[in-house]
Parts: sequence; C-alpha cells; structure tokens
Amino acid sequence: MRLHELKESQYTRDELLELDWDELCQMAYGVKDGDIIQLDPRKIKIKYSDMENPQHLFDKYGMAWVRTVKFYEPVQVSLGLDGNHTKEDWYLEDGHHRVFAARKLKLPTITAEVERINLKAVEKLLGFPLAKKRRTTPQ
Repeated sequence: MRLHELKESQYTRDELLELDWDELCQMAYGVKDGDIIQLDPRKIKIKYSDMENPQHLFDKYGMAWVRTVKFYEPVQVSLGLDGNHTKEDWYLEDGHHRVFAARKLKLPTITAEVERINLKAVEKLLGFPLAKKRRTTPQ
C-alpha cells in the first residue's frame, strides 16, 4: 500500500507526521535510504552533466572501452522531483561511467543504492509539509 492510499484511510495527518523517516519512505515508495534496488539505466535521470568524460572515452575507444567498465558496485541514486516539481524521478548521484556503459550495452537493469529520498517528494505525495524536525533529514 502506498502513502497516498494510507493518507486517505487508516492514518491521520498527525500519525503520519509522527512516523519515522524510513517508515514514511518505505510506505511512499517501497524503498528507504540505503536500500539496494534494480533500475532501468535508461530511466535514471542525469542530475549533473558529468557524462562528458564517459562520452569522451566512448568517442575515443568505442565499445571496447564500454566492455571494460565493471559493475561491481552499485551506482548511487536519489529520488527527487523533476524540474517542474510534478513527478518523482530517480537521479544519478554517482556512477556516471557505469550508467553510460549500461545504456550502451542495453542492459535491462543496473544495481543502485538509494542515497537519499528528497523531502519535497514525500511532502508532495502527502499533500502537506512535514514537521520541522523532518527538515533536518538529508534532502
């Protein structure tokens, strides 16, 4: 059950405000900070323009370079709102070479670690701001 369904049924606003941050995130999105998940690399949004380096390596060495990229460690992602603050998206925090290579290899999924879930995304889903104490959680 997702948070918007809970908001309308069994939890009062005050009860939702009292929930632990990890509980809120788990209810809202099915994940919490630190979880390891599988994501489609094509659907991960690039937050910072750090793709120039992997693009340069690809331009210079082609698929030979792509095949050398190791996927031992998960990429780091955050869940945040798009530029219009209308929908939630996964944003790449670290692992640009791996995401670039995964896209070129047409891998269906890549392992990702949830670095953080944006406070504003949870507030948007709830429909009201969270208590002041929540604002100290990582954004």
